[in-house]
Amino acid sequence: MTDRLPTASEYPEGFESFLAIVPENGLLAVMQSQLDETINFMNSIPKEFHDHKYAPDKWSIKQVVGHMCDSERLMGDKAFCAGRGDIVEHKPPLDGEQLMRNAEFENLTLAELTKEFELIRNANLILFKHFPEAAWDRTVNFPSGSISVRALGYLNVAHERHHIKLINELYLKK
Repeated sequence: MTDRLPTASEYPEGFESFLAIVPENGLLAVMQSQLDETINFMNSIPKEFHDHKYAPDKWSIKQVVGHMCDSERLMGDKAFCAGRGDIVEHKPPLDGEQLMRNAEFENLTLAELTKEFELIRNANLILFKHFPEAAWDRTVNFPSGSISVRALGYLNVAHERHHIKLINELYLKK
């Protein structure tokens, strides 16, 4: 059921503060409105900021958006497997820096990355929309505990919200 927030029993300890970023019920509506807001926001960022890093050892805005794409894709994959009843074990934590080095997001435009995010989010929206009722409580195992399909959807929303906030607060203050 997409109309309720995940309960603490649906995700590993330690996720509560991150998931608290999304207090709204109605996952599909939240995902859609967030997508529309994010596309508008990304399209409003002046070109001179696209490669901007707020510190030398931090990612650029394009790299952050690429990371958002990767995360959206990964959480959608985990939700797909769990929602279909596959027994899934989450790999050990991914090395975000290694993934970033091999992605070469700096060679893409922000418009390309924004479009990629839009396509991945739309695919996830369709996936979540078509899950049968029983799928929402199915889980995937992380090293720290299990997480439900419902919580994975909200985790994607929280992750995007987190990074958009960072872009606003840290990157656009050049």
